[in-house]
Amino acid sequence: MKFPHFWTILLPLYCSNVINAAPIEEIEEEHEKPFDLNRIETLYSFGDSYTTQNLDLLSMTYACANCTSAGGRNWVEYLVDLHPMEYWNLAYNSAPISNNLVGQNSTTVTDVTTQITSLFPKYLSKASHNPYTTLHTIWVGINDINLTADWDNTDELDEILMEQYKVLVEYLMIKHNARQFVLISVPPIDRSLKWQIEGLITITKIKRRVHDFNKKLKSLIKHLHSLFPGHYYLYDAWDTFTTILDHPEDYNITHTTDYCPDWSFPVENNCSSIEQYFWYNDLHPTYKIHEYVAQDLYKFLKIHSSNE
Repeated sequence: MKFPHFWTILLPLYCSNVINAAPIEEIEEEHEKPFDLNRIETLYSFGDSYTTQNLDLLSMTYACANCTSAGGRNWVEYLVDLHPMEYWNLAYNSAPISNNLVGQNSTTVTDVTTQITSLFPKYLSKASHNPYTTLHTIWVGINDINLTADWDNTDELDEILMEQYKVLVEYLMIKHNARQFVLISVPPIDRSLKWQIEGLITITKIKRRVHDFNKKLKSLIKHLHSLFPGHYYLYDAWDTFTTILDHPEDYNITHTTDYCPDWSFPVENNCSSIEQYFWYNDLHPTYKIHEYVAQDLYKFLKIHSSNE
């Protein structure tokens, strides 16, 4: 399948909105302060089901601590345990960077573009936006790859997706004074059961696509550093997942190639304890893996902090 080029008109529209929002010169003249984890008081998170906690926008409360895709708490909650702070999680199930760019129904899924350019200013305009006490995280890309796995010219598509990704970061910078970002790489979804059942050719294709997507994300980080003052970090979730999958015994994981078919009836399905599984279902890791991700991300942030 080929993607229609008319979808790319979204990019100029968002670029125009960002560029007209504030003079770039003013941003470039700012004195950049060191990143200090100890000063972080507010966390804003955007992304897909790996991140969502199903925030109720009417009450601005989360449905429950375990209302995630992990069978329990997810990495955002664990990170806040390690570094207590106010946090707002606008991530949404099945979200890609842009529904329009990957052909997904925009009436049922809130993509990251909508999370950042619509929900964020609408519901969190009065929240803290101090550039050096807030941290913005974006974990996206899994659905962009899954939804377009059988498309032609995905390298060109991923270039367009990265351009949209860049525009979203610029939007947060210019419209909301954001200066500190953690972008998270796509994990090795080729090793998930969703793709493992599809055969070697498809697995290899997905593996290569994930690698290429993450390579472009790394280049995006470098590009942002060259354009604007601020702190842009790439957390390598691919490496964290791969380490655990390659050495599960070090993490007390005994199941890496299967999952419990129905967690409502684990005994009837002869399932082991959920903490022994890497995968909660065919695509999502268990809360135990989320805990390891949060611990590793916390160490990553401490390494980059000026006070560590």
